[in-house]
Amino acid sequence: MSLKRENLQNLAKLAHLTIPKHDEERILSDLSTIVSFFEALQDIDTDNVKPLLTPLDKAGVFFDDLPEPDQNASRFLANSPDQASSLYRFPSVMPNHEKGE
Repeated sequence: MSLKRENLQNLAKLAHLTIPKHDEERILSDLSTIVSFFEALQDIDTDNVKPLLTPLDKAGVFFDDLPEPDQNASRFLANSPDQASSLYRFPSVMPNHEKGE
């Protein structure tokens, strides 16, 4: 597929890009090369290729997402300048937040 200047201008508009006139020919050439790579991929027979979830050969690399008690909570809280009930306390960032206004 040969890209035309109109294709480049439309693409630039959609991407909110400003392409200088002196760069249009080079960019058109580069984009045409990229599109030709994708066109070559269409010629590959993939009928007997099974889809992959991951390109790695490892299976079962996921762990159950279960809550566990944090063994380091007290160590982390020790670095806090202020704490209450195992939570960090920070100064209010909202004006008059302490008064309920």
